[in-house]
Amino acid sequence: MSSASAAELLQQREEAATIRSFGVRSYAWLAGGLLLSCVFALPISEPTREWSLATMLLLPKLLFAIEFGSAAIIQKYVERMTELTATLVFLTFCALNGFICGILFRPISAGAVAYGFFCASVMFAVSSATAQWWNIDLLDLGGFGVLGGAGAALLVIGNFAMHSDRHHWATSYMAVVLFGAIALYHVSDLREWAIDTEYDDAENRRRTAIFGALTIYLDFVLLFLLTARLMQKSEQDKKS
Repeated sequence: MSSASAAELLQQREEAATIRSFGVRSYAWLAGGLLLSCVFALPISEPTREWSLATMLLLPKLLFAIEFGSAAIIQKYVERMTELTATLVFLTFCALNGFICGILFRPISAGAVAYGFFCASVMFAVSSATAQWWNIDLLDLGGFGVLGGAGAALLVIGNFAMHSDRHHWATSYMAVVLFGAIALYHVSDLREWAIDTEYDDAENRRRTAIFGALTIYLDFVLLFLLTARLMQKSEQDKKS
């Protein structure tokens, strides 16, 4: 084997290792962020007293505005952030999103929103751990098979074992399917970011992995809020 071929083979192996590591890191961050959202959604998910009509009309609109505004600001400035700033922004946004989603879906079955976040968190955690143990590239077709298999097994086994009601089934399916679809949609972007940071320092690699997790989470928030808004409008139309 010539020295040029050996160098090319070594570069390919390093690139593959970088992509694998990037996928594991991004999914691990995403799992942690979703678990944080679950924790902050829990206290709000318990239905208490009924809201006034004015509160029911104004609060969801205000919360939607806060969510969309936060997502827009983060997407604009995310590439300029340091690793520490990106970490704090990601964790704060995950906590804020869990809190707001808990309020928005307060009238439904207790804990259903938190359960949806928990299922998605476990799916990404299991996928990340599996990929780390078996050296699987999460950013290719095989990696998506691991993610899809973990999600499917979790939905079936978890919901049947817990005897989940229809609200828990709905939120868990929505969270797992939406996050899985968005992760697949961003596979090519994540691979490009992993390759672009191959020769950068360790801090930049960690920061980019956080950006990858944040990108998937932001897209989920926008889709989730749009779906929730349409469902809420449909309910209001039925009542009127």
